[in-house]
Amino acid sequence: MLDHLHKKLTFIFSACFVLIMLITILGLFFLFRGSLYNVAKQEVHDVLSTENKEFLENPLYITKYHLSGEYLFYFLTPENKLISNSHTQNRNLEKTIRKMDLKSNPTIITLADINDEKSYALSNKVLRYQDKDIGTLFVAKDISRIEEQIERWFYMLICIVIILLLVSIYVGNILAKRAILPIKLNIEKQRKFTADASHELRTPISVMLSSVEILEEQQDLSPFSREIVKDLKDEVKETHQLIETLLLLTKYESHQINFQKESYDLQLQIESIGESFQRIASPKKITVHKNEKSIQVNADHIQIKRLISIFLENAIKYTGDDGEIQILIASYEKDIVIQIKDNGIGIASKHLPHIFDRMYQVDTSRNQVGAGFGLAIAMQIIDYYKGTVDVKSTLGKGTTFIISLPIGG
Repeated sequence: MLDHLHKKLTFIFSACFVLIMLITILGLFFLFRGSLYNVAKQEVHDVLSTENKEFLENPLYITKYHLSGEYLFYFLTPENKLISNSHTQNRNLEKTIRKMDLKSNPTIITLADINDEKSYALSNKVLRYQDKDIGTLFVAKDISRIEEQIERWFYMLICIVIILLLVSIYVGNILAKRAILPIKLNIEKQRKFTADASHELRTPISVMLSSVEILEEQQDLSPFSREIVKDLKDEVKETHQLIETLLLLTKYESHQINFQKESYDLQLQIESIGESFQRIASPKKITVHKNEKSIQVNADHIQIKRLISIFLENAIKYTGDDGEIQILIASYEKDIVIQIKDNGIGIASKHLPHIFDRMYQVDTSRNQVGAGFGLAIAMQIIDYYKGTVDVKSTLGKGTTFIISLPIGG
């Protein structure tokens, strides 16, 4: 449970950190890129304004194009003739200028070149002389170097984001550990208290059970007294079993159970368990579906027996006298899949996520006996082997537990 919570908190903290940094970095990137574009557009606009001013002061100035390596000047006559000051022609730019809507607002355009794409900051203005339009002046500036610089910054930001991702995972892991530390300490205190209390209760419960058994052997008890003693003995036995189960669960949770690995045939073991339970389950029917080949596993046969027994006990408990319980075993390389299916009363879907919690009570009809520790112990065994369990259930039709364990031999 704590491992799952730790992973979840690490993911949340890391995701929040990365999201904040990503928004900040991308915001700064687009802001800086926009600033560079605005500077380039302002430059061509200023040059255009200067050219327009020169033209107004000297109408013949339009025929004296400045040869400049940084700026490109185009003059589009009313007859759609394009005059350029550039020695090298850019056909795509000229075509774009001819098709552009005449406007003075600077813009950024990207055009395909012979070998690559080029970007330009472009602005235009209609020139008027004696209240007549004599043509449109275009000023363009090649900003491909700025684009290359922006592209380099973009890849650099990707590297920074990757580094921040790794840092965020590390920081998130530290924050998650600190966040669950109080929970971990409380759980440890709870486990210690449970273990101590259970140990302290074992002796008086054993004394009570011995006393009740001695009292039961008395010959002068009335039928009514004998019935009371019998009920008392049953309650003491159930309490003793509850304490032993609680102690066992505490040992599993605190990793005090030693798992001994050995190679054996799982199919033979499950057949033996099925035969043992059939004697106490009668008239209910327990069917073990056999495989043609033996299934060799490398695991602790005692813990696997306990695991299967817990699921069988639950299936028997909540299946009617005319019910049937089926056990299926399959092997997929290293994964062993055990399916235990009954046609009992079933479990409501809202309870399924919680049935492996300790002392979880589904309802009175499913919990006439026991205190809800069995499935919690089963989950501890499954977690030890890093296995999984899937539950499918329909009220009134039955329940199927599908256990997958990577214990193939």
